[in-house]
Amino acid sequence: MRRWRQSRRVARRVARRLARGGSDGFTLMEVIVALAVLALLMGALFGGLGQSWRGIRQADQQSRAMALAKAHLAMVGSDVALGEGRLASGDEDGIAWTLSGERYRTQDDGAAGAGADPAASATTSSNGRAGPPAYWLVFDASWPDGRQRTPRTLRVRSLRLGEP
Repeated sequence: MRRWRQSRRVARRVARRLARGGSDGFTLMEVIVALAVLALLMGALFGGLGQSWRGIRQADQQSRAMALAKAHLAMVGSDVALGEGRLASGDEDGIAWTLSGERYRTQDDGAAGAGADPAASATTSSNGRAGPPAYWLVFDASWPDGRQRTPRTLRVRSLRLGEP
């Protein structure tokens, strides 16, 4: 008899709840949809964070390569002799670099032809007098990029005057 009363009470409670039309919780379908929306939002969030982290890493590598270029270009003339061809090369912090020099040629140098004296091809001022020779310094740097097969590169060119 006791069990019968308890089951009747439970049945009445369920009937009242159904009559009100409300429920105390979420259905399984609502939970699944909420989890799917949450998963999409988290995927977009982590994708954006990963992209910005890669951008920060690339900017850091670029600024390190630029600082390396600035330091090695500043050494030309004091620690490294100014001239043509490869002047220096190396590998620092995963950045492979080369520093080379090439003679600055004016249009007059090209018109003189192949038989012209290279010592005579110094830069010429507006008054027609020869000045010191000029050189293009070219600093090339490359470093691996984690996701791409081709390495990242940096090229800096600077024009310097040599000794007369």
